[in-house]
Amino acid sequence: MFFNRFSFFVRKRNQKGFSLIELSVIISIAAASTVAFLSWTQPETLTDAQNAIETRARIDRIEKAIEAFRVERDRLPCPADPQMRIDNTHILGTNGVVGTGGDTYGNDFGTEDLDETQETSGTATYGIDCPVNMGAVPVQSLGLSNDYINDAWGRRFTYAISPKICGRDAGFSLPGTLEEQAASREQGCTRNDYENNSGDIVVTDGTNPYTTAAAYVVVSHGSNGLGAFLPSGSQLTAGTGNELENSDGLEVGGTYDGRYVFVKQAKNATFDDITSFKTKIQIERLTTRSSAKQISVAECEVNSQEIKNITSSQANFMTSDITGYDHTAGIYNTGEQVGLGLMMAVQDICISYYGYQPQILRGDTWSGAQCPGNNATTVGTGGNYAAETTYSSKNNVCTCADDQWDGGCTMDWFAASGLTVKDNMVLWLDADSPETVFNDTACSNIAQYGDGVACWKDKSINGFSATQTTAINRPVYRLSKTMNSKDVIEFPGLAGRKLSIADDNRLDITGDMSVLFTLNFNDFNQWTGILSKSNSNQPNPYDIYASNAGEPANLRFFRGNGGGNGVIVSNTNIYADNDYVFSVIMQGTTITHYKNGVKNGTGTYGGPAPGAGSTALDIGGRNDNVTRMDGEMGEIIMYDTALTEANHNIVNDYLSDKWNISAIPISATLSAQPVLWLDADDKATFYQSNCTTRITSGSLGCWKDKSPSGFDAVQTTAGNQPSFIKEPTMNYRNVVRFRTDDYMEANGVAGVFSNDFSLFVVGDFGVGTASNSSIISVNDYNGSTAGDDVFRIRYHGGSANINISADNMAEAGTAYQVTNGFSLAEDSFIMSLVFDSSLTGTNFDFYYNSVGKTSLTYEPNTPHTPDRFVIGADYDGTGIGRYMTNGFVGEIIIYDQPLDDANRKMIENYLSDKWNVEIDN
Repeated sequence: MFFNRFSFFVRKRNQKGFSLIELSVIISIAAASTVAFLSWTQPETLTDAQNAIETRARIDRIEKAIEAFRVERDRLPCPADPQMRIDNTHILGTNGVVGTGGDTYGNDFGTEDLDETQETSGTATYGIDCPVNMGAVPVQSLGLSNDYINDAWGRRFTYAISPKICGRDAGFSLPGTLEEQAASREQGCTRNDYENNSGDIVVTDGTNPYTTAAAYVVVSHGSNGLGAFLPSGSQLTAGTGNELENSDGLEVGGTYDGRYVFVKQAKNATFDDITSFKTKIQIERLTTRSSAKQISVAECEVNSQEIKNITSSQANFMTSDITGYDHTAGIYNTGEQVGLGLMMAVQDICISYYGYQPQILRGDTWSGAQCPGNNATTVGTGGNYAAETTYSSKNNVCTCADDQWDGGCTMDWFAASGLTVKDNMVLWLDADSPETVFNDTACSNIAQYGDGVACWKDKSINGFSATQTTAINRPVYRLSKTMNSKDVIEFPGLAGRKLSIADDNRLDITGDMSVLFTLNFNDFNQWTGILSKSNSNQPNPYDIYASNAGEPANLRFFRGNGGGNGVIVSNTNIYADNDYVFSVIMQGTTITHYKNGVKNGTGTYGGPAPGAGSTALDIGGRNDNVTRMDGEMGEIIMYDTALTEANHNIVNDYLSDKWNISAIPISATLSAQPVLWLDADDKATFYQSNCTTRITSGSLGCWKDKSPSGFDAVQTTAGNQPSFIKEPTMNYRNVVRFRTDDYMEANGVAGVFSNDFSLFVVGDFGVGTASNSSIISVNDYNGSTAGDDVFRIRYHGGSANINISADNMAEAGTAYQVTNGFSLAEDSFIMSLVFDSSLTGTNFDFYYNSVGKTSLTYEPNTPHTPDRFVIGADYDGTGIGRYMTNGFVGEIIIYDQPLDDANRKMIENYLSDKWNVEIDN
C-alpha cells in the first residue's frame, strides 16, 4: 500500500500530525508517488536531453527525501540492494546467504539494507550499520515511488554513503564486490555516528576535487549506462576513465587510496554521467536555514498544478484522507488514490498558508477552451491569458505563453530560490536555472552543455528574453569549474558575442537603480562589457564594464544621455580567475560599488541627466562591439530603485551563498568592517614581498589584506617565505603552507590588541608539526631581539592539545588547554578569541569550532604592549622560534570590537561553510 512508503513519518513520542519540517517534503514526495498516473503528460519517447532533464529532477526529489529522512531519523539512509528486483526476487536467488545468492539481510526491493544485529569485534560491540556503502536508492525507505530507483533511461541510480558517518562493523577491507564488502564490515550507522563524524567521499572534476568530505553521492550513469545496474539485477559493463570511478567508487592506490571517489563533470565524448553530492554541512543547511513556513509557495505551485493535470476518470474516487480510507465508498483505496489524498491534504495546508483556491478535477479530455485557468486572471499582472493558452492533443497537456501559468498558478521563482527582495525588480537572469536557457530564439528548446545560447529568459515578472539570432555570435552554456560547479554562460570576448533584450521603457532606468551580478573574468586585455544600454560608446542611460589595462582592474559605472556621461570607478583591486559578487547602487547622485559584499568605491555623479534610450540592453557586451565580456557570467539582478542596506544585504547574501563566493556575511550587525582580512582562497591576494607584483606560484612574500586597513602580512627574507597550495583537508581550497622556518608578520594590526578585539583563524597544524609550535602570536618586540609574548595560540604535542599561553593575563604563567585529543593528521579548526574590556573579571573568551573552551582575564598592555602580529611562529624569548613546521592557514579575520555571540557565530558559520570545518552551534 502507498501509505507504507510514508512509514518514516510515523509519529514518535505520541505526537499528533506532521511537523513543519516533515511537511516541507510532503509535496515533492506526493508528486513523486503520482508518476504512474501522471505519465500521460510526457511524450511517448524522450531524447537524451529530455532524459537528462528528467533525471536531474528525480535526483532533486531523491535529495529532498533524504533530507526528510535525516530530520526524522537523525542519520542518513543505507543503500538498497541494486540486485533486488521489484518483485522481491534477487538475481542470485531469494533471501540467500551473502556470496551465494540473495540480498544481505532479506530486505525487500528498494528498502535500505540495514543490519540491526549486535555484533562484537575485540572489546567493541556494534549495532546498527550499513552492510554496504554503495548500492541503489532506498526508495521504499524514503517514501518515494518505485520509479525513483531508476534514472530516466530506466537504469538504477548509484547511491553511495560515506563509511565515516554511516559505516559498517569492524573488519572491513577495501576493495571488493558488493557481497565481499557486506561480509567484512566497519562500524556504525546511528545518530552518534552521524553527529560525530564528517563525510569522506571525494568528488572530483576528473583532476581536482570539488570536495573531500561528501556525505553521500547519487549518480546516474547517463545515456550509455556503463556501470549501471539494470532492473533485472544485472550490471552493465563498467566504463573507463572517469566513468569507471563512478562504476566502482573505490580508488586503489593514488591520492585517495581506499576512499570512495566519484567524478562530476560536464558531458563530453567519454563521459555522460550525472553526479550530485552533498556534504554534511550542506545537508544541515537545508533545514537549519528554513523559515517557519516549511512549505514554500513554489512547492504549493507544483502541487496545485499536479492536481489540475489529473482528470476525473483517472483520479476516480480520490477524495480519501491520508489514512487511505475512502469515506464515500467505504473501502480502502489503492496507493495512487492515497497519493492524491495526500496531495489534497497538502493543498489544504497551502490554502491555510497562502490563501490558495482549491483546484477541481477536470474532465477526461482537454480542449483549447478547457485548459486550466482560462477564465482566471494571472497573478501579479491582472491580465487574461486565455488567448495565449494552447492545447497539445499529442501529450494531452496545456501550456501557457512565456511559461506563465494562469489561474493562480504563476511560477514563483522567488519562493523557489529563497530570494525575498522582489519589489522594483526589473530583470533577473539566472544561468543556473536550466529552464531559462535555450538554444533557439523561440525560447522553447532547453540548452545542453556546450550549446550556443540563443535565448536567456528573465525570471522577473517582466518576462524579458535576452536573445542572439546569429548562431556564430552565441555565448556558450557550460558547467563552471569555479562558480560552485553551477551552470554559467561563457562569453569569449569576441566582437558581437553577446545577448540583447529589445528596447523597453521598463529598462530605461534614469533615476535610482541597483544592479548585482556574479561572474569570473578570464582577463582584462580589452574593455570588458557586462551590461549596457548605450548609443555606441555613450551610456543611454547606463553602462557597466571593466577596465582594459590588465591586472588589477576596476569596474566602471557610466551614466548618461547618449551624448554626454559621467562615471564612478570602483577601487582597482579586481583580478582574473576569481569569482565575484559585484553590486552597483545609485541613490540620488551617489554611486557606490561593492565587491563580495564590501564597499569598493563611492563617488558623486556629475554628468548630464540620464536619458531614456531607444537601444537594446546588451548582456556581455556593448553595441559598439569593442567592449565585450571575456569570462563566465552566472546571474544578473537589476532593480529600478536604490536598495536599502537591509535589502542589499539579503540579495548579496543570496548570491554569495548560492555561488559559493567568499564574502563575510554583511548581514552581521557590526558597526565596522574587519581591520584585517587575510583569505588564502582569494588568489588575488598573493604577491612578491614588494606587495606590488602579483604571483600565481612559488614563495609568498606578501599576503594582501582584503580589509580597508591594508595591514598586509609580509616576509622579505626568501628563506622564511611560506608557499601556497590546494589542501584536501581544507575543502580543497588554497591555503598558505608554513614549513621549517616560515612565518609572516602583519605588524600594522598589532595595536588592535591593546583594546577590544575579536580574532578568527582557520587552520590545520599538519602532520609533523613540533610541540609548542604557534599558529598565531601577538608580541611585544619594542626593539628587543628577544621579544615577549602578549599571547599565542600553539599546539602542544606532548598532551595532544591546542592551548593558549599569555603573559598579559592575570593568570599568566600557565598554558590554558582549549582542546584535547587533537589529531595532527585529521583536525582542521576554527579558533575564535573575543576580548571585551567592559566586562569585569574574565573578559577574554576562547572558542574552538564555536565551542567555548576557556575564559581568562586579559590585561591589554600589562606587562607588554603589543607591536608584532606573527603568523606561523612566535617570539620565544630569544627571537623568532617555535614554528608551525608543517601547518596551514586558510583565513584570518580581526575586528577592533568584541562581537556578541550572534555575530561571532555568523562569522564562524561563514568560515565553516567555506572551509568545511564542522562546528557546534
